[in-house]
Amino acid sequence: MKNLRQYQEFNHTKFFNEHSNLIVKGIASWEDYTTKTTLGSKLSITIMNNDSENFLETFNIKVKQNIDNLHIKQGERIMIFDIEKASIYGDYQNNLSLEAKIRKWSEHHEKN
Repeated sequence: MKNLRQYQEFNHTKFFNEHSNLIVKGIASWEDYTTKTTLGSKLSITIMNNDSENFLETFNIKVKQNIDNLHIKQGERIMIFDIEKASIYGDYQNNLSLEAKIRKWSEHHEKN
């Protein structure tokens, strides 16, 4: 069958309730593949919930802020919000990529 991906949904609310301990593993520039124009930053995120079947798994988040304006460093805990796009991909549909906004976990807890 073709085009089955369009019917696939990612329940990000449930996923991030179960996987809330997210650490930045790496940060790179996010560029348009064709034009090489900088679109923002791409972060590699590691799930640190050791009670999860996804413990130490890694996924990517693309944000529309460039690296200099992120104010987030490797090793910091983050939270994800305002998810614009979620893509599940790979031969076994076991990879995740998001376009979203992020902030430091500590900033979220200072506001609440």
